[in-house]
Amino acid sequence: MMTDNTLTKRVRAVLAHAFEMAPDQLPAQPDTENVEKWDSLGHLALIEELEAEFATEIPHAVAVELLSQSEIVERLRRQIG
Repeated sequence: MMTDNTLTKRVRAVLAHAFEMAPDQLPAQPDTENVEKWDSLGHLALIEELEAEFATEIPHAVAVELLSQSEIVERLRRQIG
């Protein structure tokens, strides 16, 4: 089982890559309001990268609700353990 800290670090790395930023450039709690490139196309790229990184499928109905790092971490914690 992955620790919360490890999961958060991996999610932050995916966020940074998807939005073409260095991880240290991300806000403490990235979301659609404080990451400029987190628009609709960026969100699609992010979901694809999360699915690849964590070898899981995120249903569309869930994906549209994952609008912050904390929501992503919580969902993945429940989905992949």
